[in-house]
Amino acid sequence: MSFDPHHIPDAFDIIIVGSGSGGSVVARRLVDAGHDVLVLEAGGDGRGDPLLEDPTRWMQVGASRHDWGHHYAAHPATLNRAIPIPRGRVLGGCGTTNAMMWYRGHPADYDRWRDLGCTGWGFAECLPAFRACEDWAGEDRGGADCALRGRGGPLKVAPPPPPPPRARAERVEGVSPCFREGDPSWPTSRTGRGTRRRKPYSGASPVGGHRRA
Repeated sequence: MSFDPHHIPDAFDIIIVGSGSGGSVVARRLVDAGHDVLVLEAGGDGRGDPLLEDPTRWMQVGASRHDWGHHYAAHPATLNRAIPIPRGRVLGGCGTTNAMMWYRGHPADYDRWRDLGCTGWGFAECLPAFRACEDWAGEDRGGADCALRGRGGPLKVAPPPPPPPRARAERVEGVSPCFREGDPSWPTSRTGRGTRRRKPYSGASPVGGHRRA
């Protein structure tokens, strides 16, 4: 059944406030489970806007209508600068306006949460969820990535292109010995044939015309 925005139903099973990186995914999963879902988003759709579609322009988004315009309070430690706090005000939230870097976090952090009493939050328990949302475009490296990376998921994930030699040397010097390039905690990128890969495209947008969206 199509969804007419001019005739909103009187009741929904679930109302989600905000279509950010979390809200979009939750909406998608709830719709798939058969629930009637209403997603409330303060910003616009954003689809077709060159400022959002072109990933090389992401630094410009913070001064646009797609950002909330928040700033930290000026402080002597920052030379009295009011440093911006980029927060997306558009379908997909910050998942639409960020630099498309894909971080899982270090496995030891998840295991520490588990050891502190957060049952089910160890890295091994979270890994299936990470793999389910990925469509890994990197090399297999002899089978190592098969166990750590997912294929066929809604988010296109790929390793970044090789940096110039000087940039690579600077990056290696600044990285903790706890991280190794190629590990699942190493930053990767979300790409889509030269255009921005937005979470709502994998979450809320595909059901935007659905009765339960």
